[in-house]
Amino acid sequence: MKTYSEYIWLKRQLAEMEEVLKLNIDSPLMRVSLEKRIECIQTELNSIDAVEYFDTSLKLWFGGEAVYGSMGIFSDFASKTSVILSNMIATKYTEIISGKLNQSERGKIKGLRKGKMYISNILHGSFGYEMGWARNDLFSEQNASQAIGEVISLIDLAAKDEEHLDDVLKNESPRTVTYLRNFYKTVSETSNILRMESGMNHTELSKTELQIGYSRVKQSNITETYITMEALLSGIFTDSGTFEFVDNEGHRRIGSTAEDLDDEQLAEYARRYTNTKCKLVMKEYKKIPTHGKSKVTYELLQIQEIE
Repeated sequence: MKTYSEYIWLKRQLAEMEEVLKLNIDSPLMRVSLEKRIECIQTELNSIDAVEYFDTSLKLWFGGEAVYGSMGIFSDFASKTSVILSNMIATKYTEIISGKLNQSERGKIKGLRKGKMYISNILHGSFGYEMGWARNDLFSEQNASQAIGEVISLIDLAAKDEEHLDDVLKNESPRTVTYLRNFYKTVSETSNILRMESGMNHTELSKTELQIGYSRVKQSNITETYITMEALLSGIFTDSGTFEFVDNEGHRRIGSTAEDLDDEQLAEYARRYTNTKCKLVMKEYKKIPTHGKSKVTYELLQIQEIE
């Protein structure tokens, strides 16, 4: 089964090659090569029995101080909100992947990398932008679509459903809640409207609802602290975007890798430091509930040698 984006890519390749073939090609070898390639693509298209479609785009519209008259959206606002959303979606994606892989599968699925969102289009006349998923394989698109939908639902819930918000936030990672809080802060202080669309997922919030949403999520008892810890690195898993380490008290900890650490850098860290004591530079997220124990999660930023 092919993804929709893979199917469209094949159709484009076929159309481009057929256009080239219509030109006067002096080289018989080139003509034969093109005809053979066209035949192969057409055969592949004919063999597709179904196309699986998952919407991995996200459209956003804003207003107020976030836009400049009829000219468009301010670049610094677009940059801030898109980075927060990209990190939030990537965190959700990692959590979804981690939940679907058992312990024995971690680190063993080849070619499975962390995906990221990127700005793919500016919505002319609407004062917003569109984001797209950076990968196009079926496994990635299905989970990315789910992650985007969950992020939209969480943003919508914060403004419109106070009754269930606390219960939902209790089950969210401190990292996700922090991104939610930062997104609401940025948007509520600048824009007087927010619209989000991805497939069947949709929300539209007024200025009042944005302020209500921020007033609720900013009360979450979560602290962010940059720390450096000497620990034994047990492993880094690029498939799930996680890492494991043993602290000085012998406790095994699990955290997430930062979104700006690419697979090449993570592979190098794993090669150099796995089963080695090293310095872990991390961001520690601590969620302090009204009752019970606090919940701590870690985000890996860098690994250094112990001098």
